[in-house]
Amino acid sequence: MRHILIILSLFLFSLTIISCGDEPFYKIDTTDNTTTSDDTTTSDTTTTDTTAPVIAEINAVTTPTDDNTPNYTFSSTEAGTITYGGSCSSSTTSATSGNNTITLVALNDGTYSNCKITVTDSAGNVSNTLEITSFTIDTTDNTTSTSTTSIFGTSLFNSSYFGD
Repeated sequence: MRHILIILSLFLFSLTIISCGDEPFYKIDTTDNTTTSDDTTTSDTTTTDTTAPVIAEINAVTTPTDDNTPNYTFSSTEAGTITYGGSCSSSTTSATSGNNTITLVALNDGTYSNCKITVTDSAGNVSNTLEITSFTIDTTDNTTSTSTTSIFGTSLFNSSYFGD
């Protein structure tokens, strides 16, 4: 009888130790990289964004223009940071998903054919390079008078019409 009491005491003591643990028992299955806890299965899977934004021209700069800070509109499939290349830039550095209108910084008179934009999303994916359609800035005074020679082919005020 004494042996039975000892075995029963050990059995109860063992149950107490096993059931007092704060952490559940975990086992790792190396065949499918899952962790099993009692009757629960969890998976350590994360999704990595590998899709780059796609950008496209919506409204080109009107050319020629006398506005040396013209607007340009493009679309982006994702929000992100705008990077400029070539001769053009803007103080706008954030793109949203959808249409984006940027105002280019002051440009000198001339033709601009090397302006480029890219958008980088929050995961670091860089869009296609969007080449801004070539445009010309001409801020010179376009209201100069037209000579009478260019209109009629000869001057009306030629001295031969009035006699010397």
